[in-house]
Amino acid sequence: MKNIFFLIILAVFSFNSFAQDVIVKNDGQEIEALIIEIHETEIHYKKFNNQSGPTYIVSISSVTDVRYENGDVESYESTIEKEQKAVTSKPKEEKSEEIVVRSGQYYYQGRQISTKKVKQFFAQHNSEEAITMWNRSNMNQGFSYAASIISYPVVLVSYFNPFSLIVDPGVATLISIGGYVVSAGLQVAHYGLKTLYANQRIEAVELYNEDVKSEQQHNGDDYY
Repeated sequence: MKNIFFLIILAVFSFNSFAQDVIVKNDGQEIEALIIEIHETEIHYKKFNNQSGPTYIVSISSVTDVRYENGDVESYESTIEKEQKAVTSKPKEEKSEEIVVRSGQYYYQGRQISTKKVKQFFAQHNSEEAITMWNRSNMNQGFSYAASIISYPVVLVSYFNPFSLIVDPGVATLISIGGYVVSAGLQVAHYGLKTLYANQRIEAVELYNEDVKSEQQHNGDDYY
């Protein structure tokens, strides 16, 4: 009789020890649980020894498999591997080598760069037409600055007119007027050359971008 009672007690404890779900995590930890719900990305469960307690959530990406109380096993390792492969196999977006001009500023891959850096990119891609056009813009920039600088002493001389002390007043007036006209002409030349060299730099960048596109298309072609 005692033996039968002992066997019944043992059977009950054995049943209780297996009548539970087990969540196996990536690090080998096993959680004795009562599975409540399984969603696409997470598992909701209660601790087996506290089934009236709070509901816990574990991410499926941190779980290798779930062993149910009826003996079924659901593996999530393949899901994790697929997610990892999807991340690693995702092709990297190629950043454009083109230069963008906005409000007189130069940008490369979203970052503002100096004119010195612009010329370095021209040289790296052997964009000869762009380099030639940029050199022309530098020359016209120099002329623009020179015209602006010269116009200031000319207008000062015209205003104070030191010639009035040594020449006839009428002649001195004509010299003064002529000085103002020359100064105004120099300022017009300054702004005209300024617009010209700014447009030439934009054109140089466009020539560079065309070379970059041509280079990328060439690299993408298959040759046999």
